[in-house]
Amino acid sequence: MKLASGVEIDGKKYYNFFGVGALDEDPIKTGSEYAKKHGWDTPEKRLVVVPTSFIVISYLTKIKILYIA
Repeated sequence: MKLASGVEIDGKKYYNFFGVGALDEDPIKTGSEYAKKHGWDTPEKRLVVVPTSFIVISYLTKIKILYIA
C-alpha cells in the first residue's frame, strides 16, 4: 500500500500504515492528508502513535454508543 511507504505532500513524506482516514473516493489523497493533519511524518509515528490512538478512539466510541443506547 502506497500510504504505508509514505506519500509526499509539499516536499515532505507522510506515512499512514493502517489507511486511517482513507476514503473510497480517493484513498491515497485522503489517507495522506489525514496523516499530514496528525503529523505522521516518520515511520515510527505511524507504527506507535497510530495504533494506540486509533484503538483508544475506537474503544471510547464503542463505550459512548453503549452508554447512549
